[in-house]
Amino acid sequence: DGQVIGAFLFIYGVARFFLEFIRDDPGRGTVFGGVMSGTQLIAIGMVLAGGFIWWLRPGAKHMTPQPVGAAR
Repeated sequence: DGQVIGAFLFIYGVARFFLEFIRDDPGRGTVFGGVMSGTQLIAIGMVLAGGFIWWLRPGAKHMTPQPVGAAR
């Protein structure tokens, strides 16, 4: 239903974005005048895509609580 891939993209993107601050590779390249690395830009895209997939998953907007019955 998109739950796993959406959650993965979101969580991995957040983790990758912050881990890129720790990395100190001289040749990894920067964008926007050195504000962030290209990998951080990709990570932002992953977070947005994961959130979008999670939001679009079937049944996300029409979930109704099911009554719990005592009958077996």
